[in-house]
Amino acid sequence: MTVMWRTGKHLALGGIAAALVIACGTSELPVAEPEARTVATTESVCTAFESSDEVFTSEQRPGRITIRVPRLPGWTLSWVNGSSPGFMVNRFDLPTDSGGLGSAMVTIATYNSLADIDSALAHLTMVRATAPGWRQSGSESIEVCGVRGLRVTGTAPSAGIDIHYEYLELAFRAPTGVHPVQVSSQVKVVDLPRYRTDLTTILGGVHIDP
Repeated sequence: MTVMWRTGKHLALGGIAAALVIACGTSELPVAEPEARTVATTESVCTAFESSDEVFTSEQRPGRITIRVPRLPGWTLSWVNGSSPGFMVNRFDLPTDSGGLGSAMVTIATYNSLADIDSALAHLTMVRATAPGWRQSGSESIEVCGVRGLRVTGTAPSAGIDIHYEYLELAFRAPTGVHPVQVSSQVKVVDLPRYRTDLTTILGGVHIDP
């Protein structure tokens, strides 16, 4: 089974425009107000990456799940070890005539299986960063190709700098059980316009294969 997201229709969430469309069917998330909860369903088979597509691919994970994300120019890959193995893609830009230092990061983590979908989603809620000063700007219930999940956006200060976070949280059913899968991005709010297109493409192009 392959999960695929593509970007498109803009959602106004807390004054920050984000884009999200589900390409494995014809359904789209409608425009939502902040804190609104919307369920999007899909009807057709998800589309896999073409062999020519440039992607970052994970190693085998708990539940023998493989995760792929688009590989964009300037982004590099590093592995995350520990109890929730995964990988990270990030971009770092030196100052230029058109802009100063900039960076953005997307982290993908898969956790050990739990008994059911509700338990998996509850676990992802627990591990989500909710630092002091967290301000949630959007929360969407989603269903992609039969995989239930949640999309959450918000900001929190870090060392006096506001950071924008976006989370895709999915409960993926594998032969070993239901695995919580978290795809999260973070970028300084002032850098969001600079990296919005890349982040939208990466978050919108996540594939999960058993």
